[in-house]
Amino acid sequence: MKQNRESIGKRIRKKTVAAVTAAVMLISGMALSGETVKAEGAPFVDISTDQISLSPQAAEIKVNAADSYEYEGDGNAVIDGLSMPPVPYEAHVISADEDGYFGLIWKNTAGERKVLVNRAGAYDGSVAVGTGGDGVSLEVLATGHWKITVTPVLTVTTPTQSGAGNMVSGLFPGDNKRHNVYCVNWADKGNFIVWLHDAADQSKKLLANGAGTYGKNKGNVYLDASHLYYLSVQSEGNWLVEFSK
Repeated sequence: MKQNRESIGKRIRKKTVAAVTAAVMLISGMALSGETVKAEGAPFVDISTDQISLSPQAAEIKVNAADSYEYEGDGNAVIDGLSMPPVPYEAHVISADEDGYFGLIWKNTAGERKVLVNRAGAYDGSVAVGTGGDGVSLEVLATGHWKITVTPVLTVTTPTQSGAGNMVSGLFPGDNKRHNVYCVNWADKGNFIVWLHDAADQSKKLLANGAGTYGKNKGNVYLDASHLYYLSVQSEGNWLVEFSK
């Protein structure tokens, strides 16, 4: 895809997060192609024709060493060849162009395609990317400056969550019980959408889908004790997702 600039500078940062499970998985190097990239702590390398591995060694490690990746640029861009461990990820997006547009599309080698962000004007929020894996790519459609931080969802939290704007929660375990889930949105405009994601089998359940001020109960939501879950919320204002037995 043609970009608004011939070269986009990006900063890529490695980050360690807390473990929530003892599962062992294989993490291979992450390679980007087709753009000029500068990795922190490494000499500048132009990889417009070649590929560079940011983690050249492959090793069996626990999920407490999953990486976060940070990208920053202007205009359109394609971030190719992300090789991430198969754990859930979220993307925190900041787009500074108040008069422009920002779109973010996730793709994988299986041909799956998901629109993560489709927004006019400035934007600052988090969206669920899904589970990592080989061949993941991100396509950025933007008219101005942007910053994307892709982070594994590995922190431990509780099912009941509250916040403001778009957010992805941490992980919480099931309990082999059925729950009533009360979803409340106090924004007077915009969509209110709440998804319950199952990190074990990558499925998801819609808990709320409305616009503006909203308050409804979703009954009979079963949480398997052998699974971990997380929430993703889309809102223009303050919201609450409350689990009760």
